[in-house]
Amino acid sequence: MGVDAISVGWATVRVAQSTDAYAEDVLVSDLGRLEGTGRVEPTTRPVVRLTVDPLEQQAQRPGPPAQALRVLTLNIQHDAGDQRRLPLLNRELRRLRPHLVALQEVREHQLPVLLAGTDLRHTTHQSALIRTTDVGGSVVATRWPHRVVDSMERRENNAHWWLLAVTVTVPARGDLLFVTGSTPWEPSAEWAREHQARELVALIARHPTPLPPVVAGDLNAAPDSASIRHLTAHLRDAWATAGQGAGHTWTVDNPLAAAEIARLIGDPTHRRRIDYVLAGREARVRSATLVANHPVDGVWLSDHFGVLADLDLTGVRH
Repeated sequence: MGVDAISVGWATVRVAQSTDAYAEDVLVSDLGRLEGTGRVEPTTRPVVRLTVDPLEQQAQRPGPPAQALRVLTLNIQHDAGDQRRLPLLNRELRRLRPHLVALQEVREHQLPVLLAGTDLRHTTHQSALIRTTDVGGSVVATRWPHRVVDSMERRENNAHWWLLAVTVTVPARGDLLFVTGSTPWEPSAEWAREHQARELVALIARHPTPLPPVVAGDLNAAPDSASIRHLTAHLRDAWATAGQGAGHTWTVDNPLAAAEIARLIGDPTHRRRIDYVLAGREARVRSATLVANHPVDGVWLSDHFGVLADLDLTGVRH
């Protein structure tokens, strides 16, 4: 942990710098709030800036600062292939520092390695609620405490899907509904994905929160499918709003995906965007980017590319 010195009006303090920090100005009125937290000690050297995370620090400063909520979804492809993938995925999580994460195809024993050294201290694995599949289950991992408020599972005509909804308490801002799940992958199962999309929208309506809902996951459907069109009639698609290019997340351009596509689809030109971050209309999408879309140290991290979105909650009505 590093230490920054700052000048606050006429007073100067020394502040311990956390690993997940943003550059922000500090007002003179903040001095009293910061003192006594264990992070500040008097000093006499004048400097001008403090590094703080606005989401973590807003309870200690007057008025809400600009909100940047970082959301990640990534299908990690369980424990297939190169065993170097898991520690490299952990390195990416530590580098990206998301606040809310939806992971798919995760085996329970992988979580300690996957999340070691991150700020994602609060997790719920699918296995805590329903039976997992032979490729593992989905996981919600959050920086702040969350509480499971709803879950559902459906098995119909050989199609299997489930949903998990948690409320996350964002410091000094209130609760946010975060939803993920798993969808049937088969191209012929769009009827089931559309049914799931309708149930997801109904689930969100049952659990209103002060902050806009966020949905993230591998939805196994393209943007023009009936299921995604139903979702985007109610929610903002982060990639469609702020992403650059086609945003394909399951594509033959990824060697790991190419092998799966050849086995399951048989189309050597297959490229689709099937992984999403969606948010309530009141949220503004600052950016949306692909992650794990290049090899790291020569290793492809998964057969899916992930989606990372920064959401701005400024102006959201409580």
